[in-house]
Amino acid sequence: MDRSAYALAVVNPRSRLLAGEGRRADVERAVRDAVRARTGADLVWVDGDRASLEVAVDAAIVGRAPVVVAIGGDGTIRIAAERLVGTGIPLAVVPGGTGNLFSGALGLPLRRAAAIRAIAEGDERDVDAGAVSWTVELGLAGGEGRTGPPTSGRGTFIVACGSGFDARVMAAAGEATKRRVGRAAYFAAAASLVPALTAHAHRIEVDGEVHEVMALAVLVVNAGELIPGLVAPRLPISATDGLFDLLVVRGSGVARGLVGGLELLARTQVGWSGTGSSLRAWGRHVAVSSAPPEVIEVDGDVLGRGSFVADVLPGALRVVVPVPGT
Repeated sequence: MDRSAYALAVVNPRSRLLAGEGRRADVERAVRDAVRARTGADLVWVDGDRASLEVAVDAAIVGRAPVVVAIGGDGTIRIAAERLVGTGIPLAVVPGGTGNLFSGALGLPLRRAAAIRAIAEGDERDVDAGAVSWTVELGLAGGEGRTGPPTSGRGTFIVACGSGFDARVMAAAGEATKRRVGRAAYFAAAASLVPALTAHAHRIEVDGEVHEVMALAVLVVNAGELIPGLVAPRLPISATDGLFDLLVVRGSGVARGLVGGLELLARTQVGWSGTGSSLRAWGRHVAVSSAPPEVIEVDGDVLGRGSFVADVLPGALRVVVPVPGT
């Protein structure tokens, strides 16, 4: 049988969305029907570890699958999204993770029924992505407890990458806690880190212009909200403008951090001028480093303590989105 003629679903078998045989069968049947309604094609359903899903997506790209559906949390969705960048093959998402940051960032449905309906009836939209390379100078798994030689890597991100407090929160929110309490795990992690908020000296290059600031957090955001579905800045972050949004919380300590976060929410302009507790800028090329090296993350994956360089990839990922008004 020629599997290249089939659409593909890549699945996290541990997703809460699929808990229980009855629910799993219902989701699989509904997704198959939606894919058939959209494309006329049958569906190859693949679940397993990261390597298995990567192989499946690569095969789907070679076979020019009419759609790839990612079912699960942000990790599963990133596996598909990273490999589909630049291919023109649309990605549909049925979110079933803890934070569902990807879906929230792109305004995709968070409810199962709406997400599956969008597979059958939705439009397609090209959104930006980011190419990122990094060097981890100290430590592994969030940089705490162990040290090792420098390592480097590269990848693709859809939502954001960052240095400082945001990355520390990602590192502190353990997998067991996330499975038990969901998105509340991030709030609990943030609360536990607040008493020790400390700024680091950051060097930030934006489109060739260099800035040196004391910062609690530096975020390079491609799409989304500060807290998806809950807290958004007054000046929206667009996934289709060909630009990153650079968000910086300056200063040190709890009070300055809270003020900086509120300033970022209230800002209606970008620019580096002023002496406030936050900065916001736009750019296509951003390089971030710090002394001493801070914890860094890429789309929620904590890499260690180091630096990164990000370049925007305009309109590089095609996603299936709901028809407006549905």
